Amino acid sequence: MYKIISIVLVFISLFVLDYKQKPFFFHNQLDSFKLADKDSTIEGYRTEYRILISSCEELDKKLKTFKSQNQFTSNTEEKGTLIKVIQSDYDKLKKLLSNYNKLLFDDNNGRSIKIEDIAQKKEEIINLKKTIDSNLSEFKNDSSVISTPNSNKPSIFQENKNENTIQNTSENQPSFAEEEIIEKKVKNGYYPFTYKDADYTAFVVDLKEKDKVLSFFLTDKQNRFYNNINNLKNELKKEGKILLFATNGGMYRQGGYPQGLFVANGIEMTEVDLKQEVKGEFLNFYIQPNGIFYINDKNLPTVCTTDEYIKANNNLKVSFATQSGPMLIYNSVINKNFNKDSKNVNIRNGVGLLSDGRIIFLISNEPVTFYNFSLAFKKFGCKNALYLDGAISKMYVQNNREDNDLYGNLGPLIGLFIKK
Repeated sequence: MYKIISIVLVFISLFVLDYKQKPFFFHNQLDSFKLADKDSTIEGYRTEYRILISSCEELDKKLKTFKSQNQFTSNTEEKGTLIKVIQSDYDKLKKLLSNYNKLLFDDNNGRSIKIEDIAQKKEEIINLKKTIDSNLSEFKNDSSVISTPNSNKPSIFQENKNENTIQNTSENQPSFAEEEIIEKKVKNGYYPFTYKDADYTAFVVDLKEKDKVLSFFLTDKQNRFYNNINNLKNELKKEGKILLFATNGGMYRQGGYPQGLFVANGIEMTEVDLKQEVKGEFLNFYIQPNGIFYINDKNLPTVCTTDEYIKANNNLKVSFATQSGPMLIYNSVINKNFNKDSKNVNIRNGVGLLSDGRIIFLISNEPVTFYNFSLAFKKFGCKNALYLDGAISKMYVQNNREDNDLYGNLGPLIGLFIKK
């Protein structure tokens, strides 16, 4: 009898181990690292991290604006010293954010994490940010500092996630002059540009380039969410691959799970979300029509509405796919739910297709409206374009966009790499 019980226990142990090793979509929880206290507490800090990183990104934009407008040029020794202090503190802030990110999302070599340590790091970041903000305020309305008038652009903090409040009128569509394509033959790769007083970064991918591979990512070989681009970059490096480009590839729910459909390497990790309207979070996702960006088994890309995808699904063999919303442009028409005069602005990123079939990824480097973001895609002649996310959006480009875009709290990722 004792032997029978022992054998049963062994089989149960093996089953549990096997269950733990399966990819996350086979079970609901992902044991990415041990925590000394309750999981709900760490999730709370992870959720707050998203807000915190967005706030610090605002500070980064403010610093860049000061520099670009020569507001860091001072005629006094005192102000000159303060400039150095601000720059030094900002460098410290970036390091603190990097360490805080690793503390929250990396496995920390299996060590238990104390909530007290996380709380202390968070407090350090908040206090240092307040110090930098306070020092920056010293430069406002200062006659010893060269300055230029501030823009009247709305604040990022005015963002209303549900912009589905606009009348469907023909007046909401751009005039013929606005539709004129300014860049018909953009080259593959990195392409920064300015449109309507806002800076953007475009990255163009041609799937016909055999030496480069575009792929969708969510978890590593240990079934841990990547959470940021730096983790993906390091994981690919271990495999002898060099990351050339990466961006967040859709919205995600608590814990890192994709919101809506997500397919990687032919495996459907999460299914299509067919709901038309949901109260609460992800309001942008449900602005209709929402859509899907996918690559089929013949390596051909498509951006289409969710309804179109569902109708064609039986005939599709999909290698990669991500669902998001809203569609920015559909059949060459800007989403009629967008207000041309909206005051709701945010950092935004999205994906579209050029007329020759190449993929174009765009990110706004400063807060913009949905409408103007859509216009930026129309400038490249995109007939269909899909919104991926906002506020937390990142775009890494090797040798061009690196420091601030490697970290953050992200879900699904899309990346282009080459083998060494």
